Amino acid sequence: MRKPKAPRYCFWVEDVLWGRQTIQGQKRRWSLRTDDPAIAAERVKADRQRNLTAATYGDARVSWGEAVKGWGDNYLPDRAVGEKTATRYAVSLVQINPWLRDRFVDEIDASTVSEIVNGRRKVGVTTATIRRDLGAMASVLTWCQLDGQRSDNPALDRVRLLKERRDPIVLPDPAHVRMVIERAPGLLCAMIQAAWSTGCRQDELVKAERRHLDHDRRELTVIGKGNKLRVIGLEGEGYQLLQGLTPYVGSKWLFWHGAGKPYRNVSSRFAFLVRSVFAAAYDAAHGTTGKTRPAMEELLEAQHHGDWQDIGFRTFRFHDLRHLHAVEWLRAGRSIYDLQGRLGHESITTTEMYLEYLTPEQARLVRFAPGTQKGTQHRKSAG
Repeated sequence: MRKPKAPRYCFWVEDVLWGRQTIQGQKRRWSLRTDDPAIAAERVKADRQRNLTAATYGDARVSWGEAVKGWGDNYLPDRAVGEKTATRYAVSLVQINPWLRDRFVDEIDASTVSEIVNGRRKVGVTTATIRRDLGAMASVLTWCQLDGQRSDNPALDRVRLLKERRDPIVLPDPAHVRMVIERAPGLLCAMIQAAWSTGCRQDELVKAERRHLDHDRRELTVIGKGNKLRVIGLEGEGYQLLQGLTPYVGSKWLFWHGAGKPYRNVSSRFAFLVRSVFAAAYDAAHGTTGKTRPAMEELLEAQHHGDWQDIGFRTFRFHDLRHLHAVEWLRAGRSIYDLQGRLGHESITTTEMYLEYLTPEQARLVRFAPGTQKGTQHRKSAG
């Protein structure tokens, strides 16, 4: 097929468009990394201006904001990054932007990364989330390396040093969960209850469809990590909750809002909801208001200190509902192997982290609980 006409200041090299420019008698040629004339026209315009500025003023510094834009326009499309990964990158970049927005790319170093890590930990962010944040930052800096803006990648170096450890589980108080449920709007209220009664992940409930609920068998089929299907048995209040959800005509989603649309940004919605309950509890305990209350970030950090005055509520994450379900399941004397399948854990070792919330007698009971093949095998070997 005949190639489209190259935009001004561009030319074709096989199937890729290149830019050209002559500054002070010196010819410059560079790949625009695209075969789309419209994209090439935008890139060559920006590149020519940057080259001219550098040659005239000796100032070729690139700001963090410019680097992120270049990364989003060029690097992500070339890597065919999925929508979910791109969204995760975007969320992380927003979170770390306060430390980077006023910096040039060449100013970012190991101390900058340390400031980000310490700042994120200060507000109670988990190590896993910090690793995701630095992963997004490292991706942008990788683009800067490819574009010749710097030679190293301090974010990537720090990610490798952060220990792959699981942060300790802090179970939410059931009374506190109920306080949040009472204030939750729409079907977000039901989604919170469903997470507690089924152990499903947030994303699994967001993607749950009405056709996935089997009323005859009282089962819910969810799409877990790696797009793996998992069937979860529903009991008592758990089934009654899902059975009683009002459908929206023409919408396939089990949990919907607005005009039958699936929920988006559940994490931020949930965090806002929990903070509002926390603020109301603090005001009730100390007689403060939104104007007289200390800064929320300071209070959220202070609640984890030993001298914190109990206000009748502590914050928790949506994912903590999954932990609460697992521990309550085991405390009821049910098989840990059934729980493994229920939660979708590939290894029983992952599920065994919940045993630390049980007494030795309870732990022995759930390991040898009747009704599962694993339990039967263990009892035979023990006998």
